Amino acid sequence: MKKQTNILPDYEWTLIWMSVRYAMNRHTIASATLPAEIIKNSYSKMSEDQRKQLHRMLNDELDNQDEIDKPIWEKFKCFLDDENRFIGKSKTGYRGELEVFKCDEKFYVVDDYLESPFKGSFYLDDKKWNINKK
Repeated sequence: MKKQTNILPDYEWTLIWMSVRYAMNRHTIASATLPAEIIKNSYSKMSEDQRKQLHRMLNDELDNQDEIDKPIWEKFKCFLDDENRFIGKSKTGYRGELEVFKCDEKFYVVDDYLESPFKGSFYLDDKKWNINKK
């Protein structure tokens, strides 16, 4: 595993943890955009352990989440799960291999989600792509 050079400071991790706990089930645009803010500003600095902790918290909390914000938080939870990563290979040679994650029976491209978490993410049509466990 490659050594992480840009580490998330403890106070920033505490703020992320607390803000996620607060934002769950708040019914505001700000809480719905929090997952994208975390991905854009802090994900690359998070340790594997921090990602796992956040995933576990979301796993526990999402059962109580209202349907309005749930798809956004569910996608974030799926993204955080390293066991939920796959490799997509185009059946036609388009774009080569892509790392993807599965959520709601769709396979989303990891790089697209990391680059533009505020937008709807590109997902693969599994009829045109071979999807294999990473």
